[in-house]
Amino acid sequence: MTKNGLRILSTFFIILVMTSARGDEICSRVAEINYQEVLVDTISTKKAEGLRYYLDKDPKTKSMLNIYQDRSKPAWQHAALGTLGSLLILGGVFQVGSENSQFFNRNTLFLTGGSLLIINYLIYNTVQQENEKLLGQAIIEYNRRNLPKIYFSPFQTGNSQSKKESPRLGVLGGITKGF
Repeated sequence: MTKNGLRILSTFFIILVMTSARGDEICSRVAEINYQEVLVDTISTKKAEGLRYYLDKDPKTKSMLNIYQDRSKPAWQHAALGTLGSLLILGGVFQVGSENSQFFNRNTLFLTGGSLLIINYLIYNTVQQENEKLLGQAIIEYNRRNLPKIYFSPFQTGNSQSKKESPRLGVLGGITKGF
């Protein structure tokens, strides 16, 4: 295996570890309602189901929550694109043959597979960030017309649990760690 192949594989591994490390943050999101903490994601299959009791009071916020949950479901397109990228990289690892081949040489397979994985990652995280904004809009709409008020930001980190602190958006798909 060449040095470029090792670099691409190590980059892929780092991205994989970074995305799997974010999973525990999503499962532990809380909102403050009536001075009590309420779990936002109570069921692993539906995000923001813990807010349904409150958001169902208003038809507009109920429809926004339903759209949010529909968009949160895993899409087969992202899985297919990620699998194809991984298979291309794997094909580059096991490629034995002529380096002079025009289309299926090792470098082309690595570059194409890595590019597909990066593009898939960026598209998926962009869609998820826009979806989280929709949840934030639903909560704002609820708070305008209903009581009790919900204090929650979809982009909160462990350091910004305060209502007075503005939420921070992360760069490159929602990495939001504060120091």
